Amino acid sequence: NGNFLQPAPLDRLRTNGLDSLTVSLHTYYPQGIRKVIEGARLAAESRVVSAVQTVMKTETADSLLGIANVAARNGVLFSTGIVQTKGGVFSGKVDELIPSREKQEQVFKGLIKLKRYGIVRNNMKHLQDAPKYAGNSWVCDAGKDNFLHIGATGNVNVCSDVRTTQTIDEVTLAE
Repeated sequence: NGNFLQPAPLDRLRTNGLDSLTVSLHTYYPQGIRKVIEGARLAAESRVVSAVQTVMKTETADSLLGIANVAARNGVLFSTGIVQTKGGVFSGKVDELIPSREKQEQVFKGLIKLKRYGIVRNNMKHLQDAPKYAGNSWVCDAGKDNFLHIGATGNVNVCSDVRTTQTIDEVTLAE
């Protein structure tokens, strides 16, 4: 969550081995987008490769290409995936949340163009193939998912469905 990024902790994390950081975009209000991208830009200024990641939902699909361009103007990569509808708060809302295949194809086609300029972090195969899979969902597996998720409260989580009480300052990165 880019709302919690500050220069001093980022410098400490970089010194201790952090070389990339992905911040999650959960708001589509202009001030929220600016705040998250500014946090990712702070990471980039600390020599940490940073990206803004968000999920494509029916209500947000039309905004994604513009957000990707704003991220790029700030030296930040962009990535997206289809909203998760299995597990967590989005369960059972497939029809209203997942954009139509046509809308997905339109957005991913635009991201493919941006990918050629190095702006988009998703790999090309994902951008080309994601709309082919109707459900486009996954479920967090705490036993094998090995990424960190900073939640809206600033706590470090295994993924959006598996919470911890640790904060970013308490995390020691392995070598």
